[in-house]
Amino acid sequence: MKKNVKLLFSVLSIVLCFTLMSNSGGRASVANQGTTGAPGEGTCGNNGCHDDGNFSPEVIISITDDSGAEITEYMPNTTYNFTITNNATGASGYGFQMTALDDNNAHSSSWSVTSSNGGVVALSNRTYVEQMGTSAENTLTGTWSTDVADGNVTFYAASNAVNGNSSPGGDGTAITSLTIPAITSSNKNVLSSFSFELSPNPVVDFIYLDVESTPNQIEVYDAFGRLIQSFYNQKQIDVSMLTPGNYYLRVGNDKNQFATKKFLKL
Repeated sequence: MKKNVKLLFSVLSIVLCFTLMSNSGGRASVANQGTTGAPGEGTCGNNGCHDDGNFSPEVIISITDDSGAEITEYMPNTTYNFTITNNATGASGYGFQMTALDDNNAHSSSWSVTSSNGGVVALSNRTYVEQMGTSAENTLTGTWSTDVADGNVTFYAASNAVNGNSSPGGDGTAITSLTIPAITSSNKNVLSSFSFELSPNPVVDFIYLDVESTPNQIEVYDAFGRLIQSFYNQKQIDVSMLTPGNYYLRVGNDKNQFATKKFLKL
């Protein structure tokens, strides 16, 4: 009897795995399941799916501010950008899932997804960002924020590299984690003591800065976090040569304090 039960369980596991593969959606949306490798969770690579190790996948988590710089501390109630990247060779598609937990392994984050094939799925005690169908792109992007006042936030991510044969066989899975502490009180005071306003927004030719003193450093970044222009000691910024799209203006003062705002170039 025990052998029959064990055989039945194995068959059901295989059927579930193939069913999920045929759907190609994320585990949270398809099976109400987190598989990021976070505490209490497995991964697709150790529960019988996508575990052949092919394509040598490597998954990387990047959390950045509006200037495109990777953060080493987070400010509560602040929105940051995330990117999950699967560095695999030869895969025909990718799958992603990520969650973020505090020091008590509790969920306290807010997510949005900017990738066209991604979504946010809330389960009973955790919320996930994941692909909603097999992704042709090896990245998943969006925004993250938390209301945690202090302590660490740890991101857990798993990503599959698949061969597109409608079977979990011949695929590969990678997992990773990234821990970011809350910003210290001294740094929090520095960051909150400097700000500026810009106008007009959207802009065609010139941006005018409303700031207490003339900023000594001004940088324009594109939507991918690449530095496009630099200016010094002025309040009028010529952006007429930029192509239309979204950009970020990072302004610094003589106390080495910085603030960033987004603008739209028409």
